Amino acid sequence: MTDVSANGGRVGTRIRTARTSPTWPRRAACRNADPEIFFSGDNEHPGDRKIREARARAVCSACPVSRSCLEVALATPEPAGIWGGLDPEERKALILGRMSAVAS
Repeated sequence: MTDVSANGGRVGTRIRTARTSPTWPRRAACRNADPEIFFSGDNEHPGDRKIREARARAVCSACPVSRSCLEVALATPEPAGIWGGLDPEERKALILGRMSAVAS
């Protein structure tokens, strides 16, 4: 698996494994899970969202390819859903943190 942090935080330039390997989704723990737990519905109540996201994160935490999933979401960038255990705001913070580290 490629470590994007080894690239000085430049997201999208060393995502070789996640982009070119079509096999990682077949090994994903979410392949048999209800896809609705990974994405919010219209007008979702905050309490319901918290429960749904906890269920999604539990699936991701047991996933053997969660890093590849996260790398794809960071490289795309994926605007919605739980990917690799992170929600859109967490992924954005991770990207901004990497960019800040490169600028320092």
